[in-house]
Amino acid sequence: QYADLHSNTLAQWAVAEFVRRGWLDEHLALLRREYPLRRRAMLSTLDEHVPRGMHWNEPAGGFYLWCRLEEGLRSKELLVEAARRGVAFVAGEAFHVDGGGQDALRLNFAHHDEETTQEGVRRLGEALTTLLSGRRERRAVRQEAAQPIV
Repeated sequence: QYADLHSNTLAQWAVAEFVRRGWLDEHLALLRREYPLRRRAMLSTLDEHVPRGMHWNEPAGGFYLWCRLEEGLRSKELLVEAARRGVAFVAGEAFHVDGGGQDALRLNFAHHDEETTQEGVRRLGEALTTLLSGRRERRAVRQEAAQPIV
């Protein structure tokens, strides 16, 4: 709410000074070189370390990848497992006014360097593996309990 009512005056001054000194073009050139590298690092690490159960897009640009979990998995459950490993993402529900998006999540590839991003994705893969194995165990217990004993 603070940012919506009045943006930070000091930040406005800093951005204006940044532009006035001519640093914006150089900064944008750096971002245009760096962000595709970070995006590729995230995509290749997802391919290598994330188990079946999650799918993602390959954006042409921007800052984020959108992911979708397979049926029955919820991003908030994955967020709990990921947080135990020091990884955070935004659950898809935050972007759906209709209560949807429970199986979606948004990953930011622009914020961290390639190495940090890769480590985060590896940890996310571990979290998803744990979530999937817990679901398999619960499913096996339910199936076992449903077997007739006579």
